[in-house]
Amino acid sequence: MSAVRPHPMSARRAPLDGRVASPRAAPVVPRGLAWSAAAAIATIVAGLLAMALVPLQHARRATPLRAGLATVVEPARADITALHLALAGGEAALRDWREAHLAARAGAPPDSALLRLFRREAREVGVLVGRLDARVTGWEHAAVDRWVDSVRVATARWQASGETLAAAPWRGAPGAAREARHADDYTAALVSAARLDASVARGAQRVQTELEAYQRAAGRWTVGLAVLALAGVAAALWLGLAVRRGALLAESRRQALADAMESKARFTRGLSHDLKNPLGAIDGHAALLAEEIYGPVTADQRDALARIRRAVRSLLALVDDLLALARAESGELAVCAVPLDVHALLREVAEEQRAALVRAELAFDVLVPDAPRAVCTDGARLRQIVGNLLTNSRKYTPAGGRVSLTVIDGDRSVQVAVADTGPGIPADRREFVFQEFSRLPGTSAPGAGLGLAISRRIARLLGGELWADAVPPGAGARFVLELPCDPPRAPQPGAWPPLGSRRAVRAAPEAGATRTDGGGV
Repeated sequence: MSAVRPHPMSARRAPLDGRVASPRAAPVVPRGLAWSAAAAIATIVAGLLAMALVPLQHARRATPLRAGLATVVEPARADITALHLALAGGEAALRDWREAHLAARAGAPPDSALLRLFRREAREVGVLVGRLDARVTGWEHAAVDRWVDSVRVATARWQASGETLAAAPWRGAPGAAREARHADDYTAALVSAARLDASVARGAQRVQTELEAYQRAAGRWTVGLAVLALAGVAAALWLGLAVRRGALLAESRRQALADAMESKARFTRGLSHDLKNPLGAIDGHAALLAEEIYGPVTADQRDALARIRRAVRSLLALVDDLLALARAESGELAVCAVPLDVHALLREVAEEQRAALVRAELAFDVLVPDAPRAVCTDGARLRQIVGNLLTNSRKYTPAGGRVSLTVIDGDRSVQVAVADTGPGIPADRREFVFQEFSRLPGTSAPGAGLGLAISRRIARLLGGELWADAVPPGAGARFVLELPCDPPRAPQPGAWPPLGSRRAVRAAPEAGATRTDGGGV
């Protein structure tokens, strides 16, 4: 005995409790609402990203500018001011020392402290020039390199001419020439320092202008982000209202569908009962005529009465199917699950169907294990399903063909397979045959196309599943009923889809199947 063969779509099949997902569990979102929701979410996400990235971008651009003001401009201008003071102090000390030297008596030494002060201030000037060179050379916001070189050259000349003047502080024309040259060097040093200061100030002004431009841009971005945030909030509010309206509309449509299904079920039940009574009366009177209660009948009349009774019985069977369909759709189809020997029950069903199969000149193979197998299910409903499957195989298998009933035992379930050697079912129609009133083109066998739809619903009520199996082309048809060994769970109200609903579990298609007849009883 082979192992249990899983359902072809077991990863996506409904739970084995006779139920499928309620229509409310998987609502269809309208395309317009979906696009609106995506636009609203995109607006909100874009606003959040902009609020996070724009300030970072402004900070990335403004931080180096502010750092330049703090580390270049302010210290450089302080050094330039100190340079002016050192030049002035050194020049004053040198002038005082020279006047003291010239005013001294012959042989009286001048005050050397003033000369040391001049030289100390000259050294301070050199230090400041070197510091300025290190601070501002290469600064991209002002062309200060040439002014730093000018300050360096001018202060070096000022210091050299001062040392020359200190070494020979004579009166007369030579002394006056040296003093004039030193005064020119002092003036040039002051002018160079002033021009360097002006260049640094212009660079600082340009930096300040850029910072102000960034601040204005940041202000504009802030306003834009505020507008974007408001738009996101408005979009979110609109989306919430749209979702609420959509939910109310979906609920109203679901309720309308439920009401329509209930009305359909009530109409079907009422119509079926109204049809069943006169049909029973017709069959009864036809039987009385056939039995010659009202007088003798001819052979032709007897044949006509037999045709009437067959047509009435066909209509009564259709009425019974419609009643079963209505009860199934409304959840009123009763199931009474009790422990039973499924093997023994299936052998009984096979024997009940054997005579009809033999009359149809069909070979019948029954592969049911002899050992008992306990399953908690409804025996009458199981008989109904297997009987429908065997009846279908008898209808659609030509004389000389073969029908088989096979049982495959698993650990937690039992599979019942009914196969035949008929024309088979096309791969893209294996689910179509389970829809109510479904009949494939070219069908000549009698029936309304309800048997498989009702059988699948009963199988799900029993906690199992029924599907058309994939078989090679030309190998006939094979239907598999899978039943759990445990008792089925009670279905919840409102969990019933329409009996041919395309929500039903679909078998994986297989190209090349050739069955051209219908699947309904």
